[in-house]
Amino acid sequence: MKILEFKGALAQICEDGKTKIVQYSNPLDIIRDELKYLEGSGISGKKSPFHGGAVGYFGYDLVRFFETDIEMPEEEPSLHYPEAMFIIPKIVVIFDHFGGRTQIIIHDYPEKSEILYRNILKKLKKIKKM
Repeated sequence: MKILEFKGALAQICEDGKTKIVQYSNPLDIIRDELKYLEGSGISGKKSPFHGGAVGYFGYDLVRFFETDIEMPEEEPSLHYPEAMFIIPKIVVIFDHFGGRTQIIIHDYPEKSEILYRNILKKLKKIKKM
């Protein structure tokens, strides 16, 4: 799972115990960059029209990135929560109640190795047995 946390003009991206901090001018650019590498793999090998995405929130103060005519106070907010926070899960289970099917998608990144792909297939088969 990836965790994206936005404060001020810095985004903290955490994944697999590693953290990187990047500067941004628009938080949507960071989210878009992190989502573009997602690919779903299913047991059947079929591509799904839905492959997951980012789940989280945008705080009100982020309006300054989208509406430049609104003046925001310079002072630091009294709450120390991130202005935005999102997770990008590695495993997505899709329940199609209408069709009576369940689909399991595990996100992989193109630069990862063949060994990781085999591990993903093992996880999918284990989840399918549940």
